[in-house]
Amino acid sequence: MNDIVKKAREIPIREAVKKDLDNDCEIDIFLYIDAIGGFIWRLNHDMADGRIDESEHAALNKDIKTMTNEMIYAVSQLTRCGIDVPFQNEKFAGSDEYWTWYNKWKKYIKDLSEETWKDLQHKLEAKEDVSSFHP
Repeated sequence: MNDIVKKAREIPIREAVKKDLDNDCEIDIFLYIDAIGGFIWRLNHDMADGRIDESEHAALNKDIKTMTNEMIYAVSQLTRCGIDVPFQNEKFAGSDEYWTWYNKWKKYIKDLSEETWKDLQHKLEAKEDVSSFHP
């Protein structure tokens, strides 16, 4: 594990999130990164476009920082899946390998039938084996 990944794993995050991410499988990590990344993107754009009152910006920026730290921690867990973790200067900087991995999972999830998606969700919630769900 390189020093930057080690530092990423030392970022203070909520203990419950850390515990989950430490034990999550690859698909859980993808779903977490995708959901949190999208939420952060949306909050930033809503604040920038004036859809969120300025009086709420300070509190939301603090929440965004927390979520960003948790997403960085989640990305650092990809080394367990054989993915080169794309950090440069302790900041997330998506490498070609990372974006290939991310886009492969994004397409796979998008293309699942509703029935298969529900089956996957059920197995994830029940902490059952989901190794058959893989792009």
